[in-house]
Amino acid sequence: MRKWNEIEADLKAFHAKSPRGEACLERLKKDLKEACQGLPRYEQALREAARMSADLRMECNLERGDSPDSIDTKTYEEEFLQKWKAHAGIEAPAAEPHEEVKESPAPKQRNPFPENQSFGFWADWRHSYLEEHQPKLWQRLLDEGRAAEYLRAFDDEIQDKADRLEKQMIPKFGLTEELKERDPMAWVGVYNNLRQAIREILQEEIYSPVL
Repeated sequence: MRKWNEIEADLKAFHAKSPRGEACLERLKKDLKEACQGLPRYEQALREAARMSADLRMECNLERGDSPDSIDTKTYEEEFLQKWKAHAGIEAPAAEPHEEVKESPAPKQRNPFPENQSFGFWADWRHSYLEEHQPKLWQRLLDEGRAAEYLRAFDDEIQDKADRLEKQMIPKFGLTEELKERDPMAWVGVYNNLRQAIREILQEEIYSPVL
């Protein structure tokens, strides 16, 4: 990673439309790629940014008079995520061609964990917690070859709880069809508050020190 004064100089040159602006842009893209790959769980951060972007897009569409039911936020979140990753170039690089060398076969790894793969919002959050705060538990899952299986099951379980909580809490938050038709912007704001409340309730599951 380059020093900050070098990055800052390229930023100034690019914004000033310097003749070397294209070269500056390429270097800045490389800096962004390296920074993202250096984050322990950039996938979770990107998904949260995609979720926020989808909420903002819904608000803009509602201001234009679109119906809330006509806006597919889940699809937009995924499109936003994939476009951002492609722009930053942070997908796993393709393997470079090499000459085939005959070697003795290495022992097979039992259910190898797919790095940089997302298993869902709740699973990514749990993964980040285990790696950073419960490394022994996480290493045990890796050693036993069941990390991916555990994360998939965890995400399904917590998403099911989140769906049940949402149905129970909708009346308490006043999310009615009448409000959606009368004031769609207010409905979106209340719904976002509901989702945040659900996350606060379920974060105890995320931060559990046991599997």
